[in-house]
Amino acid sequence: LRSFLSKRETVLKLVSYVVEPRDEKDEVAAYRLPYSSCEVICCETADVLDTLVDPSCGALHRLFGIVRSHDRPRPYLTGYFAKVLGLLCRVRPGPLLRYLD
Repeated sequence: LRSFLSKRETVLKLVSYVVEPRDEKDEVAAYRLPYSSCEVICCETADVLDTLVDPSCGALHRLFGIVRSHDRPRPYLTGYFAKVLGLLCRVRPGPLLRYLD
C-alpha cells in the first residue's frame, strides 16, 4: 500500500483532490475524496511525503495552485490545504522552503 500511495501519479491525484473543487452534486467527489486524501497525506508516511516534496514530482506546485487561483477557494478545501501545509512546515520544512524560495 505504501508503494502505491507514494507513486508520483497517486500523490498528484491525492493533492488534486485536496485543492481542486469538484461538482458538489456528487457528495463523494466533492467532500469525501478531499477529506480522505488530506488524511492519507497527513498520516506522515515518509514515502508519500518524500514524493510530495520532490521537485520533479510537481505536487507542491499543484498544492499551491489553490493560492494562485483567481477563483475563491471553497472554505473546506482551504482547510485541507492548511492542514497539509502545516504538516509540511513541521516535518519537511527544508524542501518546502526551497520550493517557496
